[in-house]
Amino acid sequence: MAFAKHFDDTLTTYCAPLVPTESGVNAANRATIHSQLFQKWQTLHPLPIFHRVAVVTSSPDGANFLEQNLSDGKLSSSPWPASWEKLRWHFEQGGRGPFNGGAGVLFEIPVFGGGPGEFGGPPEIECVVFELDTNYLQTVWLPKLVNAHLNLGGKQINAAVIKTAAAPAATIFATSETMDRSAKPIAMRLNRQGRGLDNSRGPTPNSTWLLEVYPQPDALEKFVAGSRRKNFAVALLLNGLILAAGLALVRQTRKSRRLAEQQLNFVAGVSHELRTPLTVIRGAAHNLQRGVVTDRASVEKYSGLIIEHVEHLGDMVEQVLGLAGAQKKNSAALRRPVSLAEVLRDAVAATAHDTQAAQCEVQLELPPSLPEISGDAAALRRAFQNLIGNAAKHGGSGQWIGITAVADEDSQPRVIEIQVADRGPGIPAHEQG
Repeated sequence: MAFAKHFDDTLTTYCAPLVPTESGVNAANRATIHSQLFQKWQTLHPLPIFHRVAVVTSSPDGANFLEQNLSDGKLSSSPWPASWEKLRWHFEQGGRGPFNGGAGVLFEIPVFGGGPGEFGGPPEIECVVFELDTNYLQTVWLPKLVNAHLNLGGKQINAAVIKTAAAPAATIFATSETMDRSAKPIAMRLNRQGRGLDNSRGPTPNSTWLLEVYPQPDALEKFVAGSRRKNFAVALLLNGLILAAGLALVRQTRKSRRLAEQQLNFVAGVSHELRTPLTVIRGAAHNLQRGVVTDRASVEKYSGLIIEHVEHLGDMVEQVLGLAGAQKKNSAALRRPVSLAEVLRDAVAATAHDTQAAQCEVQLELPPSLPEISGDAAALRRAFQNLIGNAAKHGGSGQWIGITAVADEDSQPRVIEIQVADRGPGIPAHEQG
């Protein structure tokens, strides 16, 4: 029913604008009126369903044939097409009643007006004749309607045949020559020849075509089975994505937990390192405040301790700030040409107090020509100071710290290896991981 309604509504929509509604159409204004109607009709952007459109008028000499140009809408007097002989004979016999000899492909719509006609009603001023383009019907329009209304997802669930309703039946369109017609078809009539359901254009002819729909054996079951397989594949994919997302979430959670633990350990380590100089500063300050120390030498000693540990605190704050800066993505902007030899000498000088307190001999061995590298000089200096300070604090019993630099010219990219070694007890085996 939707197929038939779609076809008839579209055909009526395309035919009606080309048929005049004025009762005063005559030979003088006919060309102008039809040209204006054609210009409005073109704004609909209609499908190219018409092969030929013409206007037929009656005269004492017979029926006049005026063909309408489907490009510009102009009317021109032309000879009758050979395939329209039955229609010509119909008009020459008076043209009473709808023309039924065109198998629904060729049909006419009358234009009424003026005073009473031969049978009491208004006379026919002219008729607009339409011939459908059977090639476009069979190859484009009707296949689209079949896919839109009779099939699912581009699968041929039903086969369709359109034929003339009057005997002998002539096939207008068929979806396939090898379709299965074993099942009983579902039939529906269509093609009202461009007229609406009212009788404003004269008697409404019976629908001239018969649509027969043949359900194809197992086609729907195959379609459903294919849909199930597709849905199953989609479900598997979604479950796989959910599983992958869950695993990624678990992995990220564990990574975040490890990072949080490392941050807590870092904070605990920094707090422990800060406690020692703060304790020394607090004790020395209390002794000075309470007058425990009065002689000048002792005051200078305690003042020196306070200054020494304040500087140590400052160094630790700088290291923490440097570490925070190293985590930033824009740290690459701090890279500059760096002389490693100069950085290493500065690191040894900055840690001289720690190495002297541990009574360690510092041996710095650098090659004569150590190439420059690209990096952050301040961050490298803090890194080497940390290594040397750790060697003095934890490996000071060996009383020796060796610092060497070796350039590997053959590696790609080129590598410079810096070693800070000591002769202390080393890292216990259970801590080395």
